[in-house]
Amino acid sequence: QGAFTAAGRWLVGLGLVAAIGLDVTMSRSVAVRHGRLGAAATALAIWITVRDVADGSLDGGPARVGLLVGVAAVVVIVLRSQPLDRATIASAVLAIGVGVAASGWVGVVWHIEPWAMRGTSTWRASSTLTYPNAAAAITVGAALLAISARTVRPRSVWHAIATTALLIGAVATQSRAGAVAATFGAAVLVHVAGPRRVIGATAGPALGAVVACAGLAPGLSVDRSEQPASAVVGLLVGLGIAAASTRVPAVVQRRLATIAATAVVFVLGAAAFGRARWWSSDRLSLTSSDRRGTNAAAFDVLQDHALVGVGPGDLRVVFPTPGGLVTTTLVHDEYLQLAVELGIIGAALAAVCACLTMRSLAASRHRSGDRWMWNGAVAALTALAVHSAFDFLWHIPAVVLVVAAIVALGCAPASSVPNTNHERHHT
Repeated sequence: QGAFTAAGRWLVGLGLVAAIGLDVTMSRSVAVRHGRLGAAATALAIWITVRDVADGSLDGGPARVGLLVGVAAVVVIVLRSQPLDRATIASAVLAIGVGVAASGWVGVVWHIEPWAMRGTSTWRASSTLTYPNAAAAITVGAALLAISARTVRPRSVWHAIATTALLIGAVATQSRAGAVAATFGAAVLVHVAGPRRVIGATAGPALGAVVACAGLAPGLSVDRSEQPASAVVGLLVGLGIAAASTRVPAVVQRRLATIAATAVVFVLGAAAFGRARWWSSDRLSLTSSDRRGTNAAAFDVLQDHALVGVGPGDLRVVFPTPGGLVTTTLVHDEYLQLAVELGIIGAALAAVCACLTMRSLAASRHRSGDRWMWNGAVAALTALAVHSAFDFLWHIPAVVLVVAAIVALGCAPASSVPNTNHERHHT
């Protein structure tokens, strides 16, 4: 479950300890300065601990401090790595995303719970994370990194197939917040990398993803049985289109982008006009009674504990639903959750950490040896920042740690031999 449970956190923690032990034994590691960001993160961890001790519960503080330590460990390890190692880390991040997408696809095709979740009218990909929106967060972030890689490596079959698989996985989650986050992340990627390059990098994989999702659609309804034949055929054809697109000239790829966009518009139009009402009635609506209920109740709590919050892990909100009163500890807005639990003081410290992170990224723009990593990092961070306003993603360490690795790739020092000529050749 993405280390959402205590057992998963211990497992991830042991993995990070092993990673740190391996890192300190590397003789060619790059020195990293802790700087202001490290100080701000330390101050936030201290405030979380103080706030938790003051309540005497110690039930939420250790998990949150542990996540901060885990993020710091991932970032430092990536920053200390050599250029060739960072390329391997980037491929590993994409492989993790593809694994999430694949498990979610299998769950939807064969209606396997909890890799898929039975929604109101459709099956939604949950992957091994068992939460569709968490699966969307990882697949969207990894997809933006893969697209960015394709802007400089258009003939890489691995990046083309990975992009297609990640797009399929993201769509299969049917996460509305994920779609909004992907839109903002893609807009940022277009801005920093250029529209022609992004369109050319996305065209073939996007068309392949459309074909694969078309094969997936017949088995999505909860009222119908599994349809693995169409899903498998669609997947194979879609991946084949993605692989073949690596040998297609840029002009043709832009035409493929037009075809893919037309196909997407047609599918959405069909849903909107009732040709797929079993899907549009549930997933095309932007409203959510759960989100409205939890957020409204959390705002009421915030008004009474504005300065110091209720304490980490101590939030309890109750809101009415058609089925009766519901009590929950998680709000579908991480910014609101943080403010309620840690108050204005904690929110201010977290805002300082966020600002310093963005400052580090901005400062790395012109010294990154692999500019595509920087572009992907900015886009992925944007997507997570937007998505976090709709779901409790920070409570799933796997999501945060994967995106932290992507951001660290963007902040990494310049390669000893910049690949500007390589990028210019492909451009």
